[in-house]
Amino acid sequence: SAPVLIEDLKTNAQFKDAASLGLNVAAMLLVPLVNHRSPLGLLALGHQEPCHFKLAHLNLATSVSIQVTPAILNCLLREDSAMRSRHTRKFVRF
Repeated sequence: SAPVLIEDLKTNAQFKDAASLGLNVAAMLLVPLVNHRSPLGLLALGHQEPCHFKLAHLNLATSVSIQVTPAILNCLLREDSAMRSRHTRKFVRF
């Protein structure tokens, strides 16, 4: 999935309802966190001014997402491993 740059929430037909949520955000930058084509999360940046985000912001957010995705995945895998370990210990006790 590609990053999405929304210059003005009020004028973007796809996201105009988002303005009614009461957030003080006019512009958004959305970058998917993807691991081998599987969605893992979303990096969402917002700003009060319309048209605030530029190509440099998009490139930086994309670079951050590339660095952060494996770290998040590792945390999820460790959490899953710890949960399985606790489950196995409970099973072995009985």
